[in-house]
Amino acid sequence: MEERNDESAVERQAQQALKIGLDLCRKMQGPLEAAEDEIRKSGERNPANKHKVLFADLLRLAFSRYEALCLLFDHNFLDEAAIIARSVFEIALQAAFISISPEKRAAEFEEHGLARLHKYFKDMRPQWPEVARWFESTPWYSATKKAKWHGQFDNAFEMAKAIDEHVGRAAMKCYYRLFYPIESELAHASAAGMMRKSGFGGFDRLVNLIVGFGALMFVVVAENGDDVLGFALADEIRAANNALKQVLGD
Repeated sequence: MEERNDESAVERQAQQALKIGLDLCRKMQGPLEAAEDEIRKSGERNPANKHKVLFADLLRLAFSRYEALCLLFDHNFLDEAAIIARSVFEIALQAAFISISPEKRAAEFEEHGLARLHKYFKDMRPQWPEVARWFESTPWYSATKKAKWHGQFDNAFEMAKAIDEHVGRAAMKCYYRLFYPIESELAHASAAGMMRKSGFGGFDRLVNLIVGFGALMFVVVAENGDDVLGFALADEIRAANNALKQVLGD
């Protein structure tokens, strides 16, 4: 009975955390639409807007993933919610790292994406030459050939240091040592992940904690998006961050 009460308390904790993030998500919809309008007016292909376009896209992605997380959690798809929470973390990782030097890193981020695509299709050529030929016929193939590899975007542990100041080093250590590996186990249906289906005691409590942490990661994306796009929502974001830390604990 005591264990069930404990798990119920953690579930309520996750519900409170998700609501805080969802309220912030809704507050940001209007300012994001206004920012996207401004970007369109001044030219989406304008090099000076590259970082703004990227952050608008990251925020849109974070909104949709976070809303999906909330829906899954509300309908008791806990494992699936935890997997989506990992995706929200990955978006936070990119947003926090790129925001340190938005113009420079947004350009490097795009170039790295092109370089990765070039490598994937090059490696594919021996097995699927017809797909490689299609790739080489696309308008952006020449750009992928010239693109440089920026390895810092493949070093998640180094990139995660950019999140420390938002959530604290201790919280990030907990995430990387426990939450992130468990999310991977669930996503890959590996042996440890399948323990959840075997009724392994306490797993629901752990998954609820992971989902609640996803709300904090959404606020990290919001904070960096606000910094780059200038929503003037710093007070609201700070209030959400503080409320989450009270709910989830420091």
